[in-house]
Amino acid sequence: GPGTVKTMALAEADRKTVEKNIDIFVRTKMFNVLVASYECIRTHIGRFTKYKDCCDLLVCDEAHRLKNRENQTSMALFSLPVKRRVLLTG
Repeated sequence: GPGTVKTMALAEADRKTVEKNIDIFVRTKMFNVLVASYECIRTHIGRFTKYKDCCDLLVCDEAHRLKNRENQTSMALFSLPVKRRVLLTG
């Protein structure tokens, strides 16, 4: 109903299903929240960066993993066209 937050989780699915779900998330705006691992985002970064408004807010848990801006995960996350970022650690 109204006020409901619709969530999509990308976990334990084959590559084709993950790609289809990412496309649904970024194209349709049917879901408000996407839960994905750092590895999933890094692997499929091209699917996200195709869309200028793919995400309004990026929340990263275990942000200590992003201390080195030179690693692939950091570079992928910082390439996302998001308006706001929240980094959680500790």
